[in-house]
Amino acid sequence: MIDDSKWSKSNEKEIIEARDILIIHYLDNGFNVVCDDTNLAPVHAETLVEIADNCDAEFEEKFIDTPVYECIERDLKRGEKSVGSKVILGMYFKYLK
Repeated sequence: MIDDSKWSKSNEKEIIEARDILIIHYLDNGFNVVCDDTNLAPVHAETLVEIADNCDAEFEEKFIDTPVYECIERDLKRGEKSVGSKVILGMYFKYLK
């Protein structure tokens, strides 16, 4: 969409900025917001907590415990948009194991 499905640090920065702007907009307009990205680094949750606080909204984090092999299988079905098992396993071992 915004980044033509090509990851880069620059693209990721723009995506995160757009995510935050949209969340703030919808919270400020009385909507409940669900953010379903896979940014597992703690800074992302910290940012979302801050946004929720600033918008007088509640923040709730839900972890969906999907087996890593299933994540890899699902990713393979994404065709050209697949991130690859190396990326998935890297995130798994960095943040979950």
